[in-house]
Amino acid sequence: MATVTDLEDKHKVIVKSTRRHFRDLHEFCAEKGRAPKLLGYGNALDGWHVIVMEWIDYEEFDLEHYSLKYLETSSKDLRRLVNKSHEKGWVDGDHREANMMTSKRNPEEIMLVDFDWGGEVDSGPLYIQLLMFTRTW
Repeated sequence: MATVTDLEDKHKVIVKSTRRHFRDLHEFCAEKGRAPKLLGYGNALDGWHVIVMEWIDYEEFDLEHYSLKYLETSSKDLRRLVNKSHEKGWVDGDHREANMMTSKRNPEEIMLVDFDWGGEVDSGPLYIQLLMFTRTW
């Protein structure tokens, strides 16, 4: 976590460094309210990228302790989002629990927070695309 100064206000942000990040998919999911807003993206040394996202008041998604009453709604929402991204020709091969967070105020609301394995269909390693198409979301 880092703090960035915007005019007179200080805001918490999420700062991540990664070798891969599918920016288009991240921005698409953020527009749909299913990912933190992307505030900044830059290239660092040796092929690394730095991503700055808005801070979200969410907690780690834990399927084992997630209420069944929320699961049906949230899984339908994610399935719709995935289908819309597929219509654009995009895949995200890593919808594991570690890459999702759930709202503390509204547990049905799940955010995707990792887009390292995203890409255009047929643009990356086959195992990434196979993972995406075999998920049951």
